[in-house]
Amino acid sequence: MKTGSIVILLLAVASLCNAQPPEKLLNEYRNNLNALRKLHPNVRDMPDIKFFLFGMGDRKKLIYKNGSLIDAKTKQVLYQWKVSEGR
Repeated sequence: MKTGSIVILLLAVASLCNAQPPEKLLNEYRNNLNALRKLHPNVRDMPDIKFFLFGMGDRKKLIYKNGSLIDAKTKQVLYQWKVSEGR
């Protein structure tokens, strides 16, 4: 991680520790996020694959497919939402 990214992250955490109005915190977060995006402008599109598998080690394994989050062992749908194509 580059020094600029660490500084931005530390500033974001420090700002959250202070008792400030939510609007001010949101503006600071957005400013920090925009600064981070300027430092690291490389954005890649997600690959066009059929599903994504989440979970490492002893953690629960989850599959995301077509707007559904599924427990990989039990095949139970844990959460579902409507998705739209594109950005």
